[in-house]
Amino acid sequence: MASQVELRQSLLMRATGLTTEYETDPVGLATTQPRFSWRLESDDPSAEIQLAYEIEVASGGHVIWQTAMVQSAAQVLVPYAGQRLTSRQQYTWRVRVWAGEPGSEPTFPGPWSEPASFELALLRTEDWAGTDWIGLPLELAQPPTPRLRRRRQNTDRPSPLLRKEFEVKQGDDIVEARLYCSALGIYDVEINGTSVSDDRLRPGFTAYGHRIQHQTYDVSALLIEGRNTIGITLADGWWRGRVGVFRKPNNWGTNVAAIARLEAGNRTLVQSDSTWKATEGGVRRACLFNGEEFDARLEPDGWTSTGFDDRAWSAVTVIDGPTRRLVPQVGPSVRVVERIRSQQVFRTPSGETVVDFGQNLAGVVEFTVSGPAGSSVRLTHGETLTTDGEFTSDTFGDSRQQVRYTLAGTDGTETFAARFTYHGFRYARVDEWPPGSEPTADDFTALVLSSEARNTGRFECSHRKINQLVENIDRSQVANFVEIPTDCPTREKAGWTGDIAVFGRTGALNRNIAPILTRWLGDVRADQLDNGRIPCVVPVSSSYNAFFMRPTHGGAAWADACVDVPWTLYLHYGDHRVLEENYATMCRWVDALEHRSQNDPWWAKADPRTHIGSGRHREHVIDSGFQWAEWLAPGETLTRNWLRGLLKPDPLIATAYYART
Repeated sequence: MASQVELRQSLLMRATGLTTEYETDPVGLATTQPRFSWRLESDDPSAEIQLAYEIEVASGGHVIWQTAMVQSAAQVLVPYAGQRLTSRQQYTWRVRVWAGEPGSEPTFPGPWSEPASFELALLRTEDWAGTDWIGLPLELAQPPTPRLRRRRQNTDRPSPLLRKEFEVKQGDDIVEARLYCSALGIYDVEINGTSVSDDRLRPGFTAYGHRIQHQTYDVSALLIEGRNTIGITLADGWWRGRVGVFRKPNNWGTNVAAIARLEAGNRTLVQSDSTWKATEGGVRRACLFNGEEFDARLEPDGWTSTGFDDRAWSAVTVIDGPTRRLVPQVGPSVRVVERIRSQQVFRTPSGETVVDFGQNLAGVVEFTVSGPAGSSVRLTHGETLTTDGEFTSDTFGDSRQQVRYTLAGTDGTETFAARFTYHGFRYARVDEWPPGSEPTADDFTALVLSSEARNTGRFECSHRKINQLVENIDRSQVANFVEIPTDCPTREKAGWTGDIAVFGRTGALNRNIAPILTRWLGDVRADQLDNGRIPCVVPVSSSYNAFFMRPTHGGAAWADACVDVPWTLYLHYGDHRVLEENYATMCRWVDALEHRSQNDPWWAKADPRTHIGSGRHREHVIDSGFQWAEWLAPGETLTRNWLRGLLKPDPLIATAYYART
């Protein structure tokens, strides 16, 4: 029989589900003051609560911080307050709690939790010493004449392949090998023929002019003693690709590049430098709007494996890259969060072949095909059918949302899914398919892409249509949280601030969106204008900074996201730090509003009879500056709405938001 002590211990409250900065055992943490959270479990059905806690943090087998007993019910985002933490260092932590009736004194501690871990990323620019930004050689990246250079800069280009073989010596501590990597553009990286992660669209979308994320990967299982190979594929992404409603390329740069550093113990096994080799591969173009084109005949077989013959490859070009802007990743990566098999392949009244996945989503299509070398598969993605049952993509503007795959012609089948783009779709029109076969539903699977955010809330009732509405809301949320909170996964894929300002509280009830919005708020702070206004799109590209867009920055509701979103995260997650980090930004925006409220609009100066109020009441009316107001209300057109917001905005909504903010 169990002793009384063992029985009491089993009934005591215990801490489980430990997380650090919202993550379980994170590798590559971005802060030296992490916060700890835990859940409570107990087999005792009594109405006890947590009365106190004790946290212990250790590194290398030594305790570096211990709180002793802290009388508090706090169990969410409890901050570390020990000695300063350092780059690359690994830590473990555990917690135990005291439980009892509300108002009572803590007596017996519960058992220590199972240990959790966290590891810091490279936090200083000096940590990248000796590591270069590398890209295609100049003869490939830049044609010889200015005219050809301009033409090449404004067209979708093939993706560079970068590779390097390196040695792992006997005695190297590869058990804790770490790869630190980033890019100007987006990248995929393999070691010895295996991808280092399931992450997509890395390093993500941030305010590149201020900060570029890098990722940390545990690659211990991929290394072997002796010769090894690392290979990186680059694509345009948001950096060089077409961004926003105007599809303007080269928003942050005209060439793509990578930076990588692989460490094991105290030794750097390999880092990006001038000794790497480069060429162009199978990805002939990759655009977030127009899609991806891949020619399997041009992809070198086994190029990320040791022993590949790269003598025909060129030496890379080393560029003066923005190493000082590198910051560790905050929040989740984009990953495949669901796989949806196609429901049917059908013919439209006009005879087109269309694949139906049964629901709208953001992602890519994975398909399996066989056929002769040089034959192609081409898919065009769309969200709806016309009233006549025809496929349409007219709602996307000039976003083609196409994928084209040219077969290598190998024996058996070939499977492909685009890696450097994503689409919003329910339907995929099959424009091309190898001769001698017809596509079937079994050939297609939709890969749903999103920045991972676990469910935190659920609603269900007896009304089928209401349940369907709630499900549609959640699906839309998943589709619009791809790296940043977007307006749509098709036409713009842009971080319109007004959208998340009004959706934030609903989103927080559905899923844990604190990590991705914490990251996005860093871009809001970075992109805030000198006069305190917030751009209507964050991150703001040169597309959204054109002369006719600049006046729109600072519109009510849109710019108020710099206050609404941090406040929402505080209300739903108890996150005090998000208020601290964004407080100066909020104050600068309120100062801008106060300054605007004291300015008379041009039409009031021209006709004093149009003044609204007087005296101290007049000082707090916002009736100048551009306002989106009730954007595209029924019966409005885009042009008329925009002109009215610029020339004579309605002060009602702007003033109401001013008071609320």
